[in-house]
Amino acid sequence: MKFFPDLSNYEETDRRLVLFVLGGSLIASILLFIAEISREFLPFLIIALILAFTLAWRGNVRIAGWLAPLAALAILTLLVFRNFGIRDTALLGFPVTIVAGSLMNGRKGALIFGLACLLIVVTLGITESTGQLQTIFSPNNTLADYVVVCVVIMLTTAMQWTVISRLAEKTHRAKQELNERRQAEIALRESEERYRSMVETFPDIIMLTNLRGEIQFVNAALEQQTGYTMTDLQEKDKIFIHPQDASTVSKAIQDLLAGDNSCTDLIQNRFIDKQGQEHWYSGIIGKIHYQGELMLQTVTREITAQKAAEAALRQSEERYRLITSVASDYTYSTKLDAAGNLYLDWVAGAFESITGYTYDEYQANGGWFTHLHPDDVAKDLLALEKLKSNQPVAQDIRVLTKTKEIMWVRVYALPIWGEKENRVVGIIGAVQNITERKQTEELITTVNFELQRRIKELYALNEVAQAGASAKSENGMLEAVVETLYRSLYPDIVGVALWDEQESVLRTHPSANRGLPANIDQGQMKARPYEGVVGTVAATRQPYRVNDTSDPQYLSIDPNIHSELCVPILAADRLLGVLDIESKQANAFSESDENLLITVAGQLASALERLRAEQGLRHLNAELEQRVNERTALLETANKELEAFSYSVSHDLRAPLRAITSFARILDNDFSSEMEPTARGFLHRIITSGKMMNRLIDELLDFSRLGRKPLKIQPLDMNGIARHVIENLADETASRQIEWVLTDMPLAAADLTLIQQVYANLIGNAVKYTGKRETARIEVGSFEKNQETVYFVRDNGAGFDMQYADRLFGVFQRLHRDDEFEGTGIGLATVQRIIQRHGGRTWAEAEPDKGATFYFTLEGMTYDEIE
Repeated sequence: MKFFPDLSNYEETDRRLVLFVLGGSLIASILLFIAEISREFLPFLIIALILAFTLAWRGNVRIAGWLAPLAALAILTLLVFRNFGIRDTALLGFPVTIVAGSLMNGRKGALIFGLACLLIVVTLGITESTGQLQTIFSPNNTLADYVVVCVVIMLTTAMQWTVISRLAEKTHRAKQELNERRQAEIALRESEERYRSMVETFPDIIMLTNLRGEIQFVNAALEQQTGYTMTDLQEKDKIFIHPQDASTVSKAIQDLLAGDNSCTDLIQNRFIDKQGQEHWYSGIIGKIHYQGELMLQTVTREITAQKAAEAALRQSEERYRLITSVASDYTYSTKLDAAGNLYLDWVAGAFESITGYTYDEYQANGGWFTHLHPDDVAKDLLALEKLKSNQPVAQDIRVLTKTKEIMWVRVYALPIWGEKENRVVGIIGAVQNITERKQTEELITTVNFELQRRIKELYALNEVAQAGASAKSENGMLEAVVETLYRSLYPDIVGVALWDEQESVLRTHPSANRGLPANIDQGQMKARPYEGVVGTVAATRQPYRVNDTSDPQYLSIDPNIHSELCVPILAADRLLGVLDIESKQANAFSESDENLLITVAGQLASALERLRAEQGLRHLNAELEQRVNERTALLETANKELEAFSYSVSHDLRAPLRAITSFARILDNDFSSEMEPTARGFLHRIITSGKMMNRLIDELLDFSRLGRKPLKIQPLDMNGIARHVIENLADETASRQIEWVLTDMPLAAADLTLIQQVYANLIGNAVKYTGKRETARIEVGSFEKNQETVYFVRDNGAGFDMQYADRLFGVFQRLHRDDEFEGTGIGLATVQRIIQRHGGRTWAEAEPDKGATFYFTLEGMTYDEIE
């Protein structure tokens, strides 16, 4: 198994990530165990990690990804509850568990482990505040301790959710880019296969050898013509070449490597086949770069038959020895007069099929010079001068056929010396059609160039992608990208200019440029839209390629620069900056370079967006932390003010009220007989109002304490609570006709005292507002809706108009007059405050004189979830 996975195999990458996380956690746990830190629980964690690692190793990545964090969270929870509670250092492991859970399970893991940690902290707070869990720090714990821990857990969960979401988006884009790159690689392999197929079927022997003499490739022609395979040659080494010709071949190779030529001259040598027979071959050896290494490519054709013919005619005249010494397609003879004019004497062979002309047509159209390619005329004239000095010539040259097609031919020419005239009087020679071989050489050169270009592009893109992914700062990332482009594309100037939104200008980044002249102040360089090439690119958001600095858009900062290529850096349709390269060569940049730069700019935009998003997230986290501190301070101040208010109400208002009601009772008991009826009525109203005022103060104080009293969450039998409230109202309702309907309700998890108060207020209101009904009907029950339990109290009493429903749960808000139904206007406000503390909702539905229904929920607080 490879240490680093193939990034294109996404499942394998996920498995390796989980293995690395589990392995690191296992090693850390073992080290903690050796250090004798919490040996009571660590063995269980080590066993769980080993099990998870084994599952992940065998491919059960999802199970392993959930098992390990859950085990860690369970052990951390045991440590917290066993040791120091909310101040235990094991709580520091909760954010780590959330991070590990999100790394191995994505956004779902972050959410689940974040909620689990919150639930554990809430449970811890309840058990410590109620005294069920006692630690040495419990007396000093405050609500702020739990709030801070919860905020840290929520921030960690939110941060991991955001980071994992960003990573998922980036990963999706990276997968798309990887698929596109894979398609490009497949196309390249198909191109290579087509080339390989063509080479394999080529009739000449083609051989590729490195400079150490190791054969890397041979085509099928070798085995067909000599019987040897590439393995045979690797075993036989140079015995394949005739011993008498080995020195000639070696010298040709040495001269080729020492010089600047791309290939040798034509080499004729003998090969010895597998049966020991000698064969003559004629070919060339060229230098090529393959797989990053300089190699020698041999292309050779068997000329054994020609050599045999040459030997048979060796005793004939020199001109026939020349003609038969080459694999010619046609031969010719030319006369040369004293004035240096050439006259074609005769031709033989495939002259007409090659040129398309008959002999007479060829002469009538001007002969040899007329049918030369214009670019090769000067070369042929030099060859003619060499022939006139009685030197033989062999050259490759282009000619035009009758159909104006270009054909490559190899011309062998031998001067005929006239002893009488004491000068060259004629030329005899042969012409060989080598168009196919030239096309093959050009194809090989083109393919090699394309391979080198693609390798260079892939290298640059890989370097840029790595720089963008690993950079921790914008400066570092831009410097790495510029350096990569400077090394891979070899421009003279590379620079990045970022867009300034406030001033609407492009500013050259001081750290992201190479090759700028020394007299240029990099920090002050800027361009506005349509100002120069970079300004034009910023305005149009389209690439711009300048191959001639006379272009009016070009603004020169260096008189030696002749080419410029600039592309925009875009995030969606938003301009982030431009990427610019310049060269001292004219026409230095191609469409391929432009496409590469566009791709690099896209990667650069993604990296810039990521870095700026991370910076914004850090700023937001700092701002949120400051706000939390400010809100906490405000909350503490409000609590102190509320406590002062409660004290004032309890002491400053009760004392005078108690005096008023006490003196009123004394007057009623001792002097009522002496008072007139009107006075006694006033006195009774004072006593009644005093009682009402005292009740109002009690309810108001209870209402103010609701927000400060800690919740004691426990399993509640909602049916039992409702029956208990109804039984307490038995004396009050004994004289009335009330039909009680109590439907079965599920268990809930809430504060017993507060829920009893909710039902006491709601059922008490139902009894009160059905007081004018001959037969009252009061129903208490629940139903399921949208995966939550809704509790309700319904009556057939006075009801109310729904247009006033928004005032229903406000303090001191009443929809009926006191002479109709007594009350303080605090009961429903108390109900709403209690339900809100439990995370639920309250609402009502009613019609005047048809009754009312009050609903409430305890969302997120079901008994099953607490269990």
